[in-house]
Amino acid sequence: FLDTAVAFLETHPEYAGVAGSVEMDDAANYEFKSRKQRLHLIYPQGDTDHLGGGGLYRRSAIEKIGYLTNLNLHGYEEAELGIRLQAAGYKLHRLAAPYFSHASYTMPTFKMLTYRWKNGFLWAPGELLRNCWGKKHFPAALKIVRNELIFTLYILVLIICLLSFNPGVIIIALLPLLAFIALKAIKNKSLRDGVQSVINLSLFSAGMVRGVINPVRDPLKQPAVTVSNPKHIQTEHENIIR
Repeated sequence: FLDTAVAFLETHPEYAGVAGSVEMDDAANYEFKSRKQRLHLIYPQGDTDHLGGGGLYRRSAIEKIGYLTNLNLHGYEEAELGIRLQAAGYKLHRLAAPYFSHASYTMPTFKMLTYRWKNGFLWAPGELLRNCWGKKHFPAALKIVRNELIFTLYILVLIICLLSFNPGVIIIALLPLLAFIALKAIKNKSLRDGVQSVINLSLFSAGMVRGVINPVRDPLKQPAVTVSNPKHIQTEHENIIR
């Protein structure tokens, strides 16, 4: 892959990054089962708005936009990077060349969701919107998280309808949710998958709200880190590591 990617970047100076095709193992939980179904959408070949799973980037392009990844994000780093690169006038491309094989998490669905919440991954859509707010590439961020945003807005409307205690209003408000579950169940031939999809999106909605209210740090500011000096590293090389 690397030889093909380097050759592509050398002959296409307008491109800031390149990736390749992705394979995925059999999924053990709903999140990765759903991801495998959408593999061609997550890792589309040809020109794309971001390189999910990472890629080979042109260093001069990264230096031009200031930094590689945004330290405020618990996920969607590649999407945010792609948005900034495109705003700077660059393109991104995914080749047909094999790139990597994706290994899924093996933990059960609900344990996986708990893990995703604790490590902040579910907050990422909201963090992406918060960090792009007021910038010219904010519409591109909206496009990236549109599914999570639409479902979050729907949940807020549903909560308002539930608080009305009006049976007619509540039934009407629940119809889109029931239709979504039915369509997902038909597509996957599993009612359980339909319900799990709603649970998944509901937690992403809660995470979006959490991410939006998270404070934003300057992504150009060097993070405060403490570097230990293991015994096997010579003292004269400590500054290189630091």
